[in-house]
Amino acid sequence: YAYADYIKGVAPMLEYAEDVPKHPDWGKYKKDVFEVIYERRSIREYKLTEDGKPVPVPDWKIERILDAARWTPSYMNVQPWRFIVVRDPEIKEWMAKTGVETSAAAFGEVPTYEFTDERIWYIPKRARPGVLERQYDGRLFDYCGECDVVMICCHSTEQHQDLSGSAPGMTLWNEPYSTWGPQMMAVQAMWLAATALNLGAGFNTFPVVGVGNNELITELLGIPPSWRVTYTFNIGVPAYTRMLGPSRYPLEAVAFVERWGKPYIREPITRE
Repeated sequence: YAYADYIKGVAPMLEYAEDVPKHPDWGKYKKDVFEVIYERRSIREYKLTEDGKPVPVPDWKIERILDAARWTPSYMNVQPWRFIVVRDPEIKEWMAKTGVETSAAAFGEVPTYEFTDERIWYIPKRARPGVLERQYDGRLFDYCGECDVVMICCHSTEQHQDLSGSAPGMTLWNEPYSTWGPQMMAVQAMWLAATALNLGAGFNTFPVVGVGNNELITELLGIPPSWRVTYTFNIGVPAYTRMLGPSRYPLEAVAFVERWGKPYIREPITRE
């Protein structure tokens, strides 16, 4: 094939996948992509039923979220990810407890002023003590136990091409570049899909990064040795609607033209 012929040959594959079931309620959730980007927040509190159980998320929504991850790009289309959908209350409670212990160890020794003055400047001062207290004792990261679904996201330790010896400094395709890149794009795709479906979602690594935690959860869930848990992605019905996220730096502060330091100046918006 010439390259042009190859592209023409696969073009029909780029149309909407035929193996994706079309739920009759799907049309109710179509949003503008930028609207979803701006609405996305980290959700750590989820709605519970009267008996204290998570409000269930319909399976078709979970499948949509997984499908968003499945269509994430990866180098050479190796798709170095696997996802385990966990609803088992005991496993979720174990991950919640582990997340609390690990995050408390990570944040417990951080001086208060660092977070108060630098890291959470966007939170009203009257609310900062409560946020800091939950962060120091780990409660801020116990939401694995309250959400309906904990997505265990795994990456392959072998599905990457070792090119380190092919040229000096050639590390681009080695782990973690070839695994973490697609993993992060996958979680962003799932996060946006969950937001578009009016669900809450939160990214949490604490249950899997503590000493021995990754090995424990790998054994607990029967994950083969060639795969490692990268993070947990928590999904549920949000307990309440959060306000839009904190302000970001202006575009001129983060984007440059042609070279570093020459700010990107936006064109003025005019109305006729």
